[in-house]
Amino acid sequence: MNQGWKKLLTPRVVELLAQAHGALGEVSMLGRVWEEWKAFVRGPLVCRAAVGAKPCGGVGTRLVELLALGPSPRPSRPPRALRRAVGVVWAWDEVWGVKGEVLPDMVARIVSALKAEELKRFYRPRPGPVIPEGAEVWTLASRWRQAGVPGLVAVGLALGLWEKRGGGGSEGECAGWVLAAALAKALGMEAEGLVLWNEARGEAAQGGWVEGFVAGAWRSAAATARLGAEAMRLYREHQQLVRTWVRAPANPLKLLRLLVGRGVVSRPVISEELGVTQRTAGLCVAKLEELGLIKEITGQRRGRLYAYMPLLELLGGGD
Repeated sequence: MNQGWKKLLTPRVVELLAQAHGALGEVSMLGRVWEEWKAFVRGPLVCRAAVGAKPCGGVGTRLVELLALGPSPRPSRPPRALRRAVGVVWAWDEVWGVKGEVLPDMVARIVSALKAEELKRFYRPRPGPVIPEGAEVWTLASRWRQAGVPGLVAVGLALGLWEKRGGGGSEGECAGWVLAAALAKALGMEAEGLVLWNEARGEAAQGGWVEGFVAGAWRSAAATARLGAEAMRLYREHQQLVRTWVRAPANPLKLLRLLVGRGVVSRPVISEELGVTQRTAGLCVAKLEELGLIKEITGQRRGRLYAYMPLLELLGGGD
């Protein structure tokens, strides 16, 4: 790439880049000061993004419904909206494992994950994911970076080319969001900061594409940092509450930690994850219920599920 990219760095874009990197720095700091940060992002926050992502088709699914499926959701014959939301979760799982460049096979895996075709009623396995048209645009970013293009600008340019070329077909817009985060991670930025980019996109600047993307990245990272800081504050307050009012707080504290990364759990899951008996799991549940921290959400005698309601309310899914 020649030096023509410098024309993209208008004063407004430079200002937005500074704000975006500041917000991404706050996101990075959360990962340093809060041990449960990654679990929170990869569980409740990604699920919140999945059910609210209009281009992905997950709208209409309740946050508690998606969280109840666990970190590796595989519902049986789900309705379309839930299947699409699950596909978003699967696609983001690919992001966390990105190392180096975003190569065409990674693009294929993310697009394939978004489709979640194996959850369809009449699914026929295929030999492997097909490399989608336009996949090569994501490999250009490393060259742009070598030419001096700022990282976020390189991500925005790749995303712009992807959408212009119709990459990913019907999954293109949704895949572009996830791939942009994967590329950001590959370039050494906080992918967590782009989890809410699809929500921020509508609020982005009305200027050129690069300006709009960087504005969206800033808003996404800022929203992620705010939610993360509030979730951390909430969690630590509840830790103190448990330590103060529960006579034997060790296992209830472990349950609280499990909940911040899962949002919704069952007693068998509690028993397995904490390494305790079902009876002990029930006692932990009772103690957190007494403190008003969790709520049974099925109304059934069997297959009960318990939601960390203050956290879900923070994320807008406490209905």
